[in-house]
Amino acid sequence: MNPLAHRRIRRSFGTLHTQTKKRLRDPSVTTLTETTRPPPEVPPEISQEASPAPPLETPPETSPEAPPQGSPRLRVLLVSEPLSGGVGRHVVDLAQGLSRLGHEVHLIHSPFRASPSLVQRLRSVPAVRCVELPMRRNPHVSDALAVRAIRKYLFQNGRFDVVHGHSSKGGALARLAGAGTGAIKVYTPHAFVTLTPGLSPVKRQLFGGAERWLARLGDAVIAVSEDERDHAVELGLPTDRLFVVPNGIDQTPLPCRNQVRHDLGLPGEALCLGFVGRLVYQKA
Repeated sequence: MNPLAHRRIRRSFGTLHTQTKKRLRDPSVTTLTETTRPPPEVPPEISQEASPAPPLETPPETSPEAPPQGSPRLRVLLVSEPLSGGVGRHVVDLAQGLSRLGHEVHLIHSPFRASPSLVQRLRSVPAVRCVELPMRRNPHVSDALAVRAIRKYLFQNGRFDVVHGHSSKGGALARLAGAGTGAIKVYTPHAFVTLTPGLSPVKRQLFGGAERWLARLGDAVIAVSEDERDHAVELGLPTDRLFVVPNGIDQTPLPCRNQVRHDLGLPGEALCLGFVGRLVYQKA
């Protein structure tokens, strides 16, 4: 990838991820249905017989904010199979943040693992164009249909500057669909599947080989920590396409120390240790 593409990725994604981010919460939104834009219809689930995926419809046009002076306005397509948990929250934060920076953002996600609260947040930001496409979590023959549908969407909606896949399934589909489109293809694993404890040696080799092959189809792999980057190097991913971009944090004001201790019934000078997260190997 040429230096210009490197700079565009760092400027467009690195700055957004590392800066602290304000969540957009609209208290007036109480349901998943918008008054200004009807929700996209949920296509029927792709059956085990892999019936053809329904075509992706072009969402209505919106008017995003003007980009900051001196910054190019990018057209970005985000692809994520889940829209739940940590991956879903990250994708929603990224979509909203890029939109606030003045970029045109499209998001394709599966309805099968979609958190209603995250869908509600997206519906409160009509500038982010959301489309639902059935995608299975595990490898499946229907993945070929999903690649075809995403690729058709890319060509039907004009030239995209960036196609950014999230998690294993979204990353694979985005890079396959984006091949030959001229878009920069970015992948954020959110913990490689090869980090899964108890994964058999055969599956570890299979998934590791898939990661190596797909990495050569893309332009950048974004690790959220140095440890994840080190694991990518162990897998054999090209080091010149690896970037470490830590996740941003919410800028919501926090209560003062004394108030929290009072609310929890803790003495002012007592030693207090806290942890928020999942106690699993992937999060170590």
